[in-house]
Amino acid sequence: MAIWNRKRNEPRDRHREFIYLDEVSVVSLLAGLQGEIKEAVTDTLSRTEDHSLGGTIGAAKAGASVESRLGASRTSTNEVVRRAVIQSTFRDLWRRDVGVLLHNISGIKRRSRKPIHSYRDLENALRRLKKAKLAVPLSDIHRGDIVEMDVKIEADQFFKIITMGTTILDLMNGREDLFGISDADVREVAPMIEVLRELLVGLVPMRGLATSHSVIEVAGERVVIATELLGNEVRGGARPLELVGFAESDSFWRDLRRTLFSGSTFTVYARAEGPVLSSPWSPIKIADLLESLSPDLRDQVVLPLQQLDLGNTQSVETPEARATAQFQLDNFAVALQTASGTTPDSTAVNEAVATAIPALASATTIEERRRAFEPVAQAVAGEDADRDLLLRIRSDWIDRLPAPAQNHSPVPRQQPDSGMSPIQLEVGFVALYW
Repeated sequence: MAIWNRKRNEPRDRHREFIYLDEVSVVSLLAGLQGEIKEAVTDTLSRTEDHSLGGTIGAAKAGASVESRLGASRTSTNEVVRRAVIQSTFRDLWRRDVGVLLHNISGIKRRSRKPIHSYRDLENALRRLKKAKLAVPLSDIHRGDIVEMDVKIEADQFFKIITMGTTILDLMNGREDLFGISDADVREVAPMIEVLRELLVGLVPMRGLATSHSVIEVAGERVVIATELLGNEVRGGARPLELVGFAESDSFWRDLRRTLFSGSTFTVYARAEGPVLSSPWSPIKIADLLESLSPDLRDQVVLPLQQLDLGNTQSVETPEARATAQFQLDNFAVALQTASGTTPDSTAVNEAVATAIPALASATTIEERRRAFEPVAQAVAGEDADRDLLLRIRSDWIDRLPAPAQNHSPVPRQQPDSGMSPIQLEVGFVALYW
């Protein structure tokens, strides 16, 4: 397979100012491609000087002569050692361009960036756009694939609350009278902020809405495509793409508050953690660990945090979301009944499913989605249900989607409204720069 070579196709290298750079990921990715990583580059300059002096003595009558020559040579060598830094290592990685599915649009030649105004033309051009790495079907994105795009990046609201709480506590420490609060109030709030900070274990949850790429349906397939290529007739059907994931707090090259609280746009070089998410992403990853240990422990630790107003955008309950929720709950009830061998009252199960559908359809966090299954589980298996069996079956169905309806018409189906919630792709951030 031919590899697109940035060095050959790019008119020149970019001037980059890094906001974030994960050195471990950069070195690991490049080492996997070329083996050794250069630590220094040595330039050697050699210069040689030759000097000679000679003379000849001869007798014309005798026909004899004597020639003498004296020569000297001097060679000087200068070595200049240039140390390789992480920025130059990233430049080498960026130029290799192996494993990249999507390019930043600014690196593409202008003649390849003409807008496409109809769905039929878009379908015909899809193969060419995929080859130029301007578009990729969502189904082709797997763990480890690299995407590069412009993103309006911000820290998750959960991190903002922790940062603001920590800053305020530091300001109030020893100055309680100035702020008109008591020392007891500070002691009551401080442990909660400390617990929240420890939950992050040095990670920064981030969300970034892509400004250079969108998701659109082409011939029944959802495709991530450079927004600049979408003409007026098809742009209205585009859906936003959101990159979510965690970054290492120690790898930021600027103050976190100035970088992640401003909503600025940067170019992101990131690796996909897996396929697109089928349920809303949650920054409280400890919930998954706690549930594997004990659901009761998860409820005691995580649920109080969920009661905080983290400012997450509430998803609108749509007919599509209700249909998906009913599909998941109905199949969960059948699977749990079969596995547990119970014979529940079908009317009670149907009522439990009807009650849980709105909660599951409007859930915005994984914890809310899990709790929506509880009424159905109790109706099927009762209070003494096997928790391990329940968790396993719920895990099988919580993200399952119904089979899409077949569309045999050559005309593409009605595209989703741009006001819909964004498609989320969880990534590992390698670099943020502009």
